Amino acid sequence: MALRSVKAAILFFASGFVLHASAITQPDAEQLQAYLHKQVDTENSYFIVPILPTENSNRLAHRMLDNLWKDAAYRDNMRNWLTKNQASVMEDLLGEWQKHYHTAFTESLDLLDDDTIKLLWRLHRTNAMATMDRQLCRTRTEAQVADIIRGEADKLIAAQEDKLAVALPRALTREFARQNSPRAGERPDSNFIAKVAIKTFGAVAKEWPEEDKKRIEGRFSYGDNSGTPQELCEAIWVTSNAIYDSKIEKSDAMLSANILRLSVVKSAYKKTLAQADAPGGARQPAVQGFTPGKALIYYPKIFDNKNLNGSSTYKIAIDDKGKVTQVTQIAGSIKPPSLTSVDGTVFSTEAMLLRIVEHYFRSGSFVPKVVDGKPAAYAISLGFTWSWD
Repeated sequence: MALRSVKAAILFFASGFVLHASAITQPDAEQLQAYLHKQVDTENSYFIVPILPTENSNRLAHRMLDNLWKDAAYRDNMRNWLTKNQASVMEDLLGEWQKHYHTAFTESLDLLDDDTIKLLWRLHRTNAMATMDRQLCRTRTEAQVADIIRGEADKLIAAQEDKLAVALPRALTREFARQNSPRAGERPDSNFIAKVAIKTFGAVAKEWPEEDKKRIEGRFSYGDNSGTPQELCEAIWVTSNAIYDSKIEKSDAMLSANILRLSVVKSAYKKTLAQADAPGGARQPAVQGFTPGKALIYYPKIFDNKNLNGSSTYKIAIDDKGKVTQVTQIAGSIKPPSLTSVDGTVFSTEAMLLRIVEHYFRSGSFVPKVVDGKPAAYAISLGFTWSWD
């Protein structure tokens, strides 16, 4: 059975399950911070600055990490988090911290001024096309538009790096302080924000010509991705500009462009960060006679960008009740044969995959085999093809 990597996949939670016989030496906060800097250098900046990765965004990520470290609320929050979280592979620990950090990032958005929210809106995925000439949607190919978006985003980051490097860490440290010492009433009323945002969106759409109003409503209300690339490009262009440019502020009528922008930016980043944090390739392969449990076959974080490929065959021993008693690898060749973690620990690739496969089958059950009218133990062999694109 083939298993391809799918980054925006089903989430996997393996309660109490580890990939290595013993946990790594738990880093302190300063060491974890150093590993975060190293990840920016070896991978990209997205997990710190969730915008289109560029050379400028990598520099911004390092500046943000440095500014965060200067604040006691950030350091205290990381220390407290480390006392409650542990992993067998440093990449797993970093991945769990990044989920925690991403939650703080989205929750901190209500602490930013409207100008910074507008900037984050422009920098989210394809919204940077709002700065280009609308006519280019009709005269450029999809690939050319993608290049324009990346270029526009990079220019925005370069022009606004100083602002972002200060404003984002300041909001984040205030959010970490809120987490450290929660107080009633210190967060905005989410129900009120939703009501104002929905009402304001309707008012914003009405300010545009009828055809563009339909584009805004289709794109924003329903996430419509139908039509030609040119039509989608125009829909994104119109929607991005409509939300960015709106100046509607009528408190007595519950209309606020500022609140609308905060709502859509928070929703957009929350969605994309959840996709980024999902484990690669997570799925439940169909096996005849097997009822899966909650576990999935997935690719650990340490496999990211390692060009994993190969195959393996496993012998699965099943008792007379249909429960798996043992999983052993009986054949296979997977490259690379070993992987080095960010902290220098070397792991066997086949051993890591064996533990994932074993946990998957132990969490479910097989149909018991009957011999001469009585349940009997048996064994089967299954082959897997592994690849990471």
